[in-house]
Amino acid sequence: MKNKKGADNYLWTQQDIASATHGRWLRVPPEDWRSTGFCHYVPVFQPGNILAVRTKEGEKGVSLNAARRLHPAAFMASTPLPESMSPFILVDNNNDALVGMGTSARIRMSGTIVGVTGSAGKSTLTAMLTHALTEAGYSAKGSAFNANLPVGVAWNLSSVPPDTEFVVTEMAIGKMGISSMMVRPDIAVFTNIFPAHQGHHTLQDLARVKSDIFRGMPAGGTAVLNRDMRELGIVEEAAREKKINLLFYGHSEKCDCQLISYTAETGEVIARTDDGILTFSMQARGVHMAVNAVATLALFQALKLPAQAVIPGLETFRPLPGRGETTALYLSGKKITVIDDSFNANPGSMAASFISLDEYPQHRCIAVLGQMEELGPGAERYHAELASLVNQSRIHKVICMGDLWRTFWNELATDKRGWYAKTLDEQWHCLMNVIAEGDVVLFKGSHSTGIHTLVEKIKTSGQTENV
Repeated sequence: MKNKKGADNYLWTQQDIASATHGRWLRVPPEDWRSTGFCHYVPVFQPGNILAVRTKEGEKGVSLNAARRLHPAAFMASTPLPESMSPFILVDNNNDALVGMGTSARIRMSGTIVGVTGSAGKSTLTAMLTHALTEAGYSAKGSAFNANLPVGVAWNLSSVPPDTEFVVTEMAIGKMGISSMMVRPDIAVFTNIFPAHQGHHTLQDLARVKSDIFRGMPAGGTAVLNRDMRELGIVEEAAREKKINLLFYGHSEKCDCQLISYTAETGEVIARTDDGILTFSMQARGVHMAVNAVATLALFQALKLPAQAVIPGLETFRPLPGRGETTALYLSGKKITVIDDSFNANPGSMAASFISLDEYPQHRCIAVLGQMEELGPGAERYHAELASLVNQSRIHKVICMGDLWRTFWNELATDKRGWYAKTLDEQWHCLMNVIAEGDVVLFKGSHSTGIHTLVEKIKTSGQTENV
């Protein structure tokens, strides 16, 4: 396998693995043995991977039964495995060993490392940044599979050729300090702070914990911050304490990279950068995508790359499945548009999805909604606060499910009430009854609500064509 610069993908040797994991080879591989990284989750398995096998509660790894059916380069576990599973390295703890591999991989890297965090939009922005850098002619690798907690971050890092010019790493709030010390980003991009995965924490707490992304950064690094984000002061102060340079993006004239305007009908974006005023059109629609584009421009500015180089990537970027992917679909002879934003949801991303429907002024818009999970004690209030936005929006009917929508439903305009469902099946049947030619259907909710299964069902029920 070759990267864009033509170099071989990095191959881990047995000595590299032992050093990174502090493990001991009980069944040693041949001298010329090599590995392409590790696997701790069956869907990401690749030839040449070391397979982490879960033998203790709380450890990451593949079950013993699943491991027996795969053919990795070697096995890793914290408990001795059967003789048939060979080569085999014994480690004290899978999680520590895998983070050790990520840390070792980072030390070997010669390129620029970009960390991306925030309450919403991390995966989309990570993908957009990576796509823009690649389209500009650089070798770039971004996080995959939403693997943004320490072991997932380590998996992504361990799979990257060490001479890759730019590595864009998504970093979630969970154990952010560990991820930051492993990634040690040269540049951090911070999207926003919204109530999400909140439990009993305040927004101020979330801002402080997410600001741990700066912990592993060197003095003189750069933080690219959304000037419009809530709790900006906390994030900005944390960056300044680390003597990190600040670069702002957003709507304000005070921003280093400013979104001047966005035209929903055409996807046209007008932005201001150090290189002047830029105008381009995006296939990824919605003002939130335009803000991501300006964040991408800000990253290029931080990297001292020409702003014009980013435009091909911004114009060709398409949203990811579950994160705004748009599909034209023929269902029972009716042409509809499906917006799949079903991967996750919080008040900020939910509002952005509603606003994005302004792009379809000539169409009826139907919102199929699941609950927003992990919002803490104020969860029902956060749902209810969306009613006024929906009442003023272009949404024709709402089909929602979940107890947390109760107050929202009572405050929703009567003519916008489609169905308050108890099950996914009820939502499906209601949607099938109300859908009409030309409709735009938005699917949005936290992944645990199962809204994504309705997207899968509607795609398999009709003929699809990406738009």
